[in-house]
Amino acid sequence: NISPQDSLKPIATLLGLKEIKAPKNGDHPDFTHLRHTNSSEYHNIVSAFIDVKKSTNLFRTYTKEEIQYIIQTILLASTHTCALLGGHIQRMQFDGIFVYFGGRNIKKEDAIKQAITATSLFTYFVKYELKEVFQQNEIERIFTRTGIDFGDDNDVFWSVYGSGDCTELTTTSLHTSLAPKMQSNAESNGIVVGENIVNRLSVDSQYCDVLRNEDSSFNYIFTNPNYKQYKFNWSSYLCKTYSFFKKDENGKLYIDYEVGVANQNRLENLEKAISILNTPTAYL
Repeated sequence: NISPQDSLKPIATLLGLKEIKAPKNGDHPDFTHLRHTNSSEYHNIVSAFIDVKKSTNLFRTYTKEEIQYIIQTILLASTHTCALLGGHIQRMQFDGIFVYFGGRNIKKEDAIKQAITATSLFTYFVKYELKEVFQQNEIERIFTRTGIDFGDDNDVFWSVYGSGDCTELTTTSLHTSLAPKMQSNAESNGIVVGENIVNRLSVDSQYCDVLRNEDSSFNYIFTNPNYKQYKFNWSSYLCKTYSFFKKDENGKLYIDYEVGVANQNRLENLEKAISILNTPTAYL
């Protein structure tokens, strides 16, 4: 009976996030003016596509009611986790979602980190926490895959497609199109990112392994110009970026929520100290 937003409060506390935004789909709020002016513009954005691997095969094993439960669980986890980290849900496609990260007042590198962190957290939830939920309901082997790419200002064209009551405000960009294609190249519970993400991602290159063909040549996601794609090691990224991610003796990843309690107490004490220092009688 706990709402998705309430269930995210512990992880939001660990991340230092005070606001838990509810996911919304449709027009990106930073570009809604394009509808009213009948115009278009260029602006950078991060595109991410998440879906359930081989969802069609679910019909071989599960009832329609069970499939609805599986997909609903995945969609709730993905949309709320992405929204928590600033993602805007552009659209839902049965077993998948297309998400934008970034906008007018967000730095490009910050948008990329939001996308990487959100999809890494979501993949962790699927691989470890949701897996236990599914197993309790006798559902086995549910995997997701994610593709992420970044388009710079001169690469992303925002406009409205369609007419009348059948329209969509969206982007025209190679990198918008490449995110779903990269997703199809990801392994089970894996993330594949584009070359633009790697070039701008301010993390160690050890998290990114370029995809290669069997003859060791680069497995380009697009040619002319040649554009590389990379496997992103989300597990290592989470462990080395956030102290509350730990591994047990079997190498299983888990979240140490007790670390969050200590950090929250420390943060509250710091905030109290700052408020005192800002008072006129602080020298006393």
